[in-house]
Amino acid sequence: MDIPDLFDTINKAEVEKIKGIHKAVDHANQAHGKWSDDAFAALLDYAYIHPNRSYLAEEIREWAKEHREVADPPSKRAWGGVIAKASRKNVIIFVGYAKTANPKAHRTPAALWRTGASMWR
Repeated sequence: MDIPDLFDTINKAEVEKIKGIHKAVDHANQAHGKWSDDAFAALLDYAYIHPNRSYLAEEIREWAKEHREVADPPSKRAWGGVIAKASRKNVIIFVGYAKTANPKAHRTPAALWRTGASMWR
């Protein structure tokens, strides 16, 4: 009996996650021009004006739609690429999990973020 290598399975899952994020972002950019640039700029604004509180990605999405008029992408998964980029650049930092407010998500736990130190450099 073959025992799967846990690390190989995790690595494959990570690769598939990254492919999915790229696909969703590319689709959003095709549908709305420079969607990812607009969404990232909105995330920067949100992080800047909310420095002393934690927030979920869904809060950033709603704020961006309302205040910056960032169009809804064909799939909300496109926001994963924007969030990942902001995290890599320490614009936002992961601080834990919180339950979502989105009724379709059934209060599932999601990543909780806080404005990172790179916003103040």
